[in-house]
Amino acid sequence: MKILIVEDENLAAERLKDLIYKYDENIEILDWLDSVEETVEWLKVNDKPDLLFFDIQLADGLSFEIFDAVEVKTPVIFVTAFDEYALRAFKVNSIDYLLKPIDYPELVKAIDQFKTQFQQAPPTIPDWTILQETLKIIRSGKDYKTRFAVKKGNHLASIPVANITYFYSEHRISWLKTTDGKKYAVDYTLDQLSELLKPNDFFRLNRKYITSIEAIKDVVTYSNSRLKVQLLDTSKDDLILVSRERVSNFKDWLDG
Repeated sequence: MKILIVEDENLAAERLKDLIYKYDENIEILDWLDSVEETVEWLKVNDKPDLLFFDIQLADGLSFEIFDAVEVKTPVIFVTAFDEYALRAFKVNSIDYLLKPIDYPELVKAIDQFKTQFQQAPPTIPDWTILQETLKIIRSGKDYKTRFAVKKGNHLASIPVANITYFYSEHRISWLKTTDGKKYAVDYTLDQLSELLKPNDFFRLNRKYITSIEAIKDVVTYSNSRLKVQLLDTSKDDLILVSRERVSNFKDWLDG
């Protein structure tokens, strides 16, 4: 079996690879891609895989955009942080999905389902337009988090989102920084946080940082139209590079 992984979180991609090899060490993972643009180009010039694993939210957009740009006749298993209730529509369209963080038994179930449905009969390609519209409805009606529970020694506290300046990942732990300069660990990956935070208020700068608009102290033009950001409690020597594929969206976000 030949598999292509499309996932913009390095740790999530590595975990998915490990679980796939645990399922069957003879599976061939053809490549790991992290953007819509890169995936479209790959699919245009390479032989089609037997199975695709697509994260829904990629570095430069939604993975559904891939199907607008290139014909895809390969079965897809989506990997996402959306809740199970919201994703019932994907089942209706004969597509399986895995919720992050991925559990091994769920991966086994998904691949076994692929073998049963698609390897024994020609695949029925879903209506991607329906899926795109479904996701739009899900996103528009979604309730975003308003607070996060954190540990303070032996105590628990609730931090309102309004008091959070940014989130970052360090040593495989996600942290939030508050307006008074304190930091607390949170039980979410940045990929999950991207789905839980209101897009108008927070922006994913790169794989390690999600910032609020209030936390941005300065934005500096870098080479080849790249951008670097200085956050409130960081120095000019600690500028954060905005991912190349996010620069255009970041400018739009700043513009409101």
